[in-house]
Amino acid sequence: MQSDNSLALQVIEWLQQVPYADADNPCPSSRPEKKIDYETWFRSGRQIKGSEAALLKLLRTHDSRVDLAQVAYALGWVGGSPSVPVLIEALGSDNSRVRVEAAASLGRLGDSRAVEPLCKRLSHDSDNNVRANACVALGMIGDYRAESYLHSALSDKSEFVAKLAKEALDRIAKKPKKTQPRITTGERRGQS
Repeated sequence: MQSDNSLALQVIEWLQQVPYADADNPCPSSRPEKKIDYETWFRSGRQIKGSEAALLKLLRTHDSRVDLAQVAYALGWVGGSPSVPVLIEALGSDNSRVRVEAAASLGRLGDSRAVEPLCKRLSHDSDNNVRANACVALGMIGDYRAESYLHSALSDKSEFVAKLAKEALDRIAKKPKKTQPRITTGERRGQS
């Protein structure tokens, strides 16, 4: 069995394989000698047994060996349901880069537990990028509870946030509405 420290070191080594400053940046400031294959990088992270737990511990403990924003970013690609509560907690970070990546990762994970915390960020965060990522995430999750917050964001002081709020609303509107199964009179009485 691998020790917590050796697992953390393996995950940190994996994180360092990709310059985080260039992640999701169409015009990276530093040009790597070879093009990064993100899908391969994500796959290799998923193949590290216990990678999600190690990433969660790094983020939860504010480990100084890593860029916490990069950890939040990585959890959106290699994490799952266990990552959601820690990413929701990261939405409250003092570091806006961590909040930006936590919002994006919550959108990628698509878990409805994130709707209310993302709506709160959309309504109250001072950082345009956090509000923008909250809009995108809410659109990806597609939960109707976000509609009123997104409608309010249509008049955001940032045109970019307003544009993304509109796109999120359009995305939610395209989702089929969930309907309750009809109950017939016989079923109400316990008859089939």
